[in-house]
Amino acid sequence: LLRERRLQNYLRSLIKVESSNKLSDTDYHRILPCGSNAGVLYGLTKIHKDNCPIRPIISAVGTYNYKLAKFLNEILSPLATNNSHILKDTFDFVNKVSNLDHETDKYMLSFDVESLFTNIPTLETIDIIVKLVYTKNRKYFHGLTKQEFSKLLIVCTQQTNFQSNNDFFDQVDGVSMGSLLGPLFANIFM
Repeated sequence: LLRERRLQNYLRSLIKVESSNKLSDTDYHRILPCGSNAGVLYGLTKIHKDNCPIRPIISAVGTYNYKLAKFLNEILSPLATNNSHILKDTFDFVNKVSNLDHETDKYMLSFDVESLFTNIPTLETIDIIVKLVYTKNRKYFHGLTKQEFSKLLIVCTQQTNFQSNNDFFDQVDGVSMGSLLGPLFANIFM
């Protein structure tokens, strides 16, 4: 409840700016949290691995920063999808492989990073995102300054709490599995 109130107050401050560059009323109402709950921890079994370990997932639906994370993911997705090294889906992979010249020596590498999301350095990734978004002369992005935008990214990645067995915890390392920004942060950092 306290985090929800803090985010509400911060978002209000962003629309009260006496400038033409401010968070739009539409975006404000779209991301304003109300009646939120803590995320919920659950596990998915990794049936493809020995001993079937559990992958911890945090359901962020209904959390105080869920709508904000969804908004940020939508406006930042072009940063990750406009990269020739990232595949959109299986069809994109098949299309790219079928268009290769098969007479030359080509190699394909695949990397599996252990615990990728929880090992993403969030502050470093936020710095990368800010540098990509705020180019030389750009002072505002969706009406937000670099500092305002960075703070919103921090709220969605470093100030995430969840509940498990009636106890509350904070995500302290990386981005949680289940976060809307998890895949985006992983793609941008990698």
